[in-house]
Amino acid sequence: MTSWVEGASGSGYDADNLPYGVFATEGEEPRVGARIGDFVLDLAPVAAAQMLDVRAVFGEPTLTEFLRQGRRVWDSVRTWLTRLVTDEAERSGGHGARLIAWLTEEGRAFGCARLVLDTPLTNVLGHRFYYRCGLLATALRFGLALE
Repeated sequence: MTSWVEGASGSGYDADNLPYGVFATEGEEPRVGARIGDFVLDLAPVAAAQMLDVRAVFGEPTLTEFLRQGRRVWDSVRTWLTRLVTDEAERSGGHGARLIAWLTEEGRAFGCARLVLDTPLTNVLGHRFYYRCGLLATALRFGLALE
């Protein structure tokens, strides 16, 4: 994938490889970021601006709280982060529609009765994409943070 971040494309830290780490700038507390090219993307304010459910973990001085979230959250954050730094032209190549079609066929081949994909309420573009692919909203999930 090609990134719009200057110097990232073709480097070891392009959109395909965005390692997490903890960083601090002078006079500020350590927090979680992701390397892209020669830069560190400060995840705390970006996640807060986009109202990610897990935004608080990026303000922590270690990766511990993020790692405690588990595979589903890691995958979701990775997808969000990759979309942030990927050239828009790369995101509109029909890859998502092909993936949905593949998932549909795989599900049928395994005898599954339903394909269910979760997306945050704030992901309006994702909702439009799912509708275009023929998926319908059939439920609304409620949650309560216990922390």
